[in-house]
Amino acid sequence: VALQASGAISASQINTELGRSSTSSFQFKKAEDGDYGIINHSGGHSGGSPYSMSEWYSYYHFPDFGVETGGIVDYWDARVQGLSANDWKSIYGNDTVMSLNNSPTYNQSAPYNFSFDGSNDYAETDDDMTLGSRWTIAIWLRHTATQSASYERILGMISYQFDIAEDTSGKMRIYDGNWSTVNAVGLDGSNWQHLVVTYDSGGGAGATMNIYLDKSLASTTGDGRTVSGKRIFLGCQQLGGECWEGEIGQFILWGQALTGGQIETLWGNDKVYFDE
Repeated sequence: VALQASGAISASQINTELGRSSTSSFQFKKAEDGDYGIINHSGGHSGGSPYSMSEWYSYYHFPDFGVETGGIVDYWDARVQGLSANDWKSIYGNDTVMSLNNSPTYNQSAPYNFSFDGSNDYAETDDDMTLGSRWTIAIWLRHTATQSASYERILGMISYQFDIAEDTSGKMRIYDGNWSTVNAVGLDGSNWQHLVVTYDSGGGAGATMNIYLDKSLASTTGDGRTVSGKRIFLGCQQLGGECWEGEIGQFILWGQALTGGQIETLWGNDKVYFDE
């Protein structure tokens, strides 16, 4: 079902699109455990365990996702804030919670996002993330000011396993044991942008890291490295400091390297929303 709406889409609208009575009930399969439940036209449910709004979002969103979902490690979307004002819960994958430290601002108008002040606030996964030797990191972001130093972290990891930063000129920097500047990737503060990094260790044939900005391949290098069992931070380096000033609306981790075609589909899936 494909529906366009500026606000919430009701269950009755979905039934209407299906050519059914607006009072009809319909079933969703819970992605995490295969359990079925029936959700009626008014939003009530029967069967299985209660359905949270994050589960509703994943049911509606993923049928048209257009890319391989089986390799998703975790998926955070600010349209689904999380458990409380201090948490941001993944809506797909391992259901990992990100703790919100020092109160990043939660902006509740489209595009929903968390705003990091560049001073001391950040988000941190409560569990270690294992991405393996082939992975993808995808972020919808918008920087809101010139960064105050050359290593302000968009993303950081424990032990600095792999970090993404923005320097004072708006250029992307990556750390995988050494710092490299990706001159082809400049962040534009006036627009939301989709930043995607893929890594493939090559299995002994040489590693490849691809960086995409708004669906286009911007850089290919031999940088990057395997990520096993690392907590991940948004808006700062590990445990705080070197904080980034900007907004993040969506953050997805895969345990596989997406193709250029999949990344273009991923970008197209949410471009209209982030252009609002």
